[in-house]
Amino acid sequence: MTAALASGLATALAPTGLAQVVGPMPSGKAFHPVEIDFTALGPGGGTGDWHQDWTGGHGTQEPNPWLHCRLTGVFSHNLSGDVHVVPGFFNGDGAGYEASPPDPGGSGLLGAGVGKIWSVRFAPPRSGDWTVNFYWESDSNINVADLASYPLNSSSTVVTDIGRTLVAEPFDASAPGFLGKGLLRVDDTSTAPYLRFVRHLPNGKTTGPYYMKTGLGSPENLLGYVGFTGLDVANHASPDMDNDSPATFGVGFVHDYKVSYPVIEPTGAQAMVDKDHATDWPTGAPNWSANGLEDQGKGIIGALTYLADQGINALYMIPMNLGGDGRDAHPFAGLVPTGQPGAEEYPSERPNVQTTRVYDVKRMREWNRTFEYCMEVGLLANFVLAEQEIFNMEWLADDPVIPTDPPIMVGISRKLFLKNM
Repeated sequence: MTAALASGLATALAPTGLAQVVGPMPSGKAFHPVEIDFTALGPGGGTGDWHQDWTGGHGTQEPNPWLHCRLTGVFSHNLSGDVHVVPGFFNGDGAGYEASPPDPGGSGLLGAGVGKIWSVRFAPPRSGDWTVNFYWESDSNINVADLASYPLNSSSTVVTDIGRTLVAEPFDASAPGFLGKGLLRVDDTSTAPYLRFVRHLPNGKTTGPYYMKTGLGSPENLLGYVGFTGLDVANHASPDMDNDSPATFGVGFVHDYKVSYPVIEPTGAQAMVDKDHATDWPTGAPNWSANGLEDQGKGIIGALTYLADQGINALYMIPMNLGGDGRDAHPFAGLVPTGQPGAEEYPSERPNVQTTRVYDVKRMREWNRTFEYCMEVGLLANFVLAEQEIFNMEWLADDPVIPTDPPIMVGISRKLFLKNM
């Protein structure tokens, strides 16, 4: 943080005016995710917008909305007393994942990431009425500070919207995928550590079917996909690793989910079959525009549909592999790829500590909708949050106070990453 930014931080963050839930509270259904938007105050308590590229890409400099603001939703089930404290996140203009908003600056950083909407996502584990209290706070590094006890006392840094009601309709056994099964938990009715679905009733619970994992160990860079916002598609000579020979492995590593594979014909001859997973995209499934192109969701959504149709029910992925052996999946805004022509490869070392404190609003919406679709088709998404390569670990490390000391491995950047994920 620059001296000028630090000196003006208290004034810029001081909330005055109105901050509240946008419109009426939505209704929900047990186990189905609900997104609640909260309109916050602009920088300095005014009506202006926050920017995801707060470091100056839009011509000004102001407090980082990812770091210096925090929205928290506290959901209390009226009948059982079950309480869930749910962190919110900066959501820019609050538009959906489908849109491709205009970027007047041409930087790739504006559009969706400009606004003053924060959001909370919550999947009610029980049907019935939930009382919801929202707390929006602004202070230096507040989003990675220890969570205070709620309800909070009124102060210059807290704005509340309390006493809202979320109505969750009863569990629907006919819902698709995991949405019709319940929460996946280790079975506490057996001495063996089996996974089993649990359905919480308004007051009590019932157990559902057991879950036996039948899943994939690759690709770990599932999210290294050309159809997500912010990837430099123009630098791709061969966008899918499946088309690379061993000699060029790592060049053109990012997926487009188009593959070629050999088959043996009845005559014994070998033939190559081309497969574009966009053809597996079912009508009405998630889809979006990205990087100036339409229908960018079809490749990855089609691939997930294909896997589910083959009986696969789990897969794993690394949401941040910078510094590792892939260097093609991450949630950050404004990073520019480097490396050989045709390679979507980012630097092995982090340019500066601020790089990992600016997130791409539009890409994270696309990621979230992809994960929700996994639930809808019965694919358990397992997240690996770090690799073993030291450069990957250091991407999310903070600079030491004394330059000769080792990096701070669990500091502001890593806490922010874990919270956003």
